[in-house]
Amino acid sequence: MTKQSDRLWKLEEEKRAQLLDPAKAEFIEHGYEGASLNRILSNAKMSKGQAYYYITGKSDLYLAVCTQSFSDILDDVRSKSELLAASDEFWIGVEAIAGKLAQQLATDKDLSALALSVYESTSAVESLSPLTARLDEIIDHIIRVGQNAGQIRTDLPDNLVREMLKALARSIDRWFAFNAKSLSPQEFADASRITFEMIRNFVKITENGVRNA
Repeated sequence: MTKQSDRLWKLEEEKRAQLLDPAKAEFIEHGYEGASLNRILSNAKMSKGQAYYYITGKSDLYLAVCTQSFSDILDDVRSKSELLAASDEFWIGVEAIAGKLAQQLATDKDLSALALSVYESTSAVESLSPLTARLDEIIDHIIRVGQNAGQIRTDLPDNLVREMLKALARSIDRWFAFNAKSLSPQEFADASRITFEMIRNFVKITENGVRNA
């Protein structure tokens, strides 16, 4: 965390919103690459000198907006993932977590637009590395729980299983980010269910210890 971002999060909510609200609107409307820091600051009625006391630049501001927008969702996913170890139905629990997350992104237009902006440029992805690290920790935890429960394969190097799963999950997430708007509610539900089954069958261990085909 930079000194600037530390100052930003210590601000009172109303003062912080003076900068983050117009920034969020800008990123939603124009994406990361098309967003203008000058336009954001004009709408926030802030000079660059004032803004740079709280942010280091556009990428730092983008991270702040996405952190504010997605933190509650990530916290909810983390809390639910921590309950999986005590559950006898690992995959049912994981499917419930994934389904709720997909539904939140599908029904909240602002979150959906921000999620889409993440995939529009390499710069956007790089800006969100601290937020991505939080998500990776959650995925790692879920994989560990699944392996301990005998539900996720352990016959490959541990880091290989994790990297394959993360790559597959991100590819699916990217597809939904770009295509969800064109799907009917039933098509969205069907695609979500089938892609989850695909991920599960990719790593699931059957009762005799053989990976599902």
